[in-house]
Amino acid sequence: MKASETPLKTLMWFFAKKYKTSILLGMFAIIVVDLAELAQPMILKRVIDSFETHQTQTIIPSTLVGISIIIFFQVVCRYLWRVSLARAAFMAGANFREFFAEQIFKVPLALYDRKKVGDLMTLATSDVENMRMAIGPGLISLIDSAFYCFAIPIAMMMVAPTLTWKVLIPLVGIPFAVVFLQQKIARLSREVQARIGLLGTQTQEMVAGVRLAKIYGIEKRLEARLHGQSHELNQSQVSLSKVQALFGPFLEFFLSAGMVLLFGLGGQVTVGTLVALQRYLQKLMWPMSAVGLSIIYFQKAKSSGVAFYSFLEEHSVEKLTPNARSNTPNISPECPLIEARGLTFSYGRNAEPAINNLSFKLHAGEWLGIQGQVAAGKSTLLYLLLKFYDAKPGQLFVLGKDVTNWEAHELRQFFSTVLQEPYLFQGSIRYNLNIGDDILVEDALSLAAVQGSVFDYRIDEEMGEMGSGLSGGQKQRIAIARA
Repeated sequence: MKASETPLKTLMWFFAKKYKTSILLGMFAIIVVDLAELAQPMILKRVIDSFETHQTQTIIPSTLVGISIIIFFQVVCRYLWRVSLARAAFMAGANFREFFAEQIFKVPLALYDRKKVGDLMTLATSDVENMRMAIGPGLISLIDSAFYCFAIPIAMMMVAPTLTWKVLIPLVGIPFAVVFLQQKIARLSREVQARIGLLGTQTQEMVAGVRLAKIYGIEKRLEARLHGQSHELNQSQVSLSKVQALFGPFLEFFLSAGMVLLFGLGGQVTVGTLVALQRYLQKLMWPMSAVGLSIIYFQKAKSSGVAFYSFLEEHSVEKLTPNARSNTPNISPECPLIEARGLTFSYGRNAEPAINNLSFKLHAGEWLGIQGQVAAGKSTLLYLLLKFYDAKPGQLFVLGKDVTNWEAHELRQFFSTVLQEPYLFQGSIRYNLNIGDDILVEDALSLAAVQGSVFDYRIDEEMGEMGSGLSGGQKQRIAIARA
């Protein structure tokens, strides 16, 4: 079964194995804190009942010592579980971002043809945060609530067995309310994540196309479009918040009903017993609320996990085929450097071929120019040579070896490529040129015919995003120098 089909199971299993020491320490600390909390109502019952037996003076000193010890262990253990589980959650979040960064360069370019930038940004930010919150606060709430829901009824039975069963009857309705709200939260969480992705894509387009928007005077139109998407996201988030807000009132209703039964039926027990049971009922408010919080965290993580793990399971073009070898072949001078044999390629199963039955040979020392109209397949040929897309076996060869049997990163070392739209990374000109380290920066500038120009005194100047502050020609020259 794929991980994307069981994202929460995969997520929790990874988290548990990698950070088991921190998790076990945190779980132990939480249980110690909860046991200390359960002991306090019993101590309070003993003190109150001592007033009736006139033994207060002998009981209070030992009680103070016991409470002091309990408080000490609570303080230490609260710190331990918060540090250990929070640290593990943050580390897991960092791991998920690392997985995303590794995968972003492995997936085929076809993924970017169908995936929006906003969706990818959502994966790296909102989805990762949702999963981190599930394995941090979500896991803490789940452990805490599970222990309390099991231990508090037992503690109440130890105080007053007969009365406890009657008081807990209204709480039977809580699971039904939880299941009802869980389904709504799951649906609305998916809707919110989808709208966040759309908003991210629109924002990215506006920032990248701000100059074009000003040239054509369409700022108001794009602004209205962004406002509309923002309003739709806001409505979805409000709807989700409304459903989440129902947890509190539901829980208070059922617990209040139990409290009414307690005082209505508790006339035959001591005051200390009545107070202890009342404190235990109050303490049930937190685990019941924690169940709701856990459901919210895990439902968001489930929606995010499906998208995140589906991305991680995308086919990687960097993997070798079964017959692939990573060594460079020994070729004779007569062997073409590049050869196409009836090369045909389409971007989709039912799409028209971008390249149809192309054949040529290119030997060492030869030049080859390719001329064609728009969408004739010129860029497609380059992408196939660089193994951005997969050619069919037996149709395209580099150094006499089928490109399908080349390892991608090794194949690309034979090419220096300048694309139609040069991309510059944020940083200085020197930083962009130093991406390759086989040639001096000055030599690269000389080869690109820009030495002695404006680049001499701007070589270490910090550029904006995508080389903003440089002309189109300057960007092209830097791309040539980098190649």
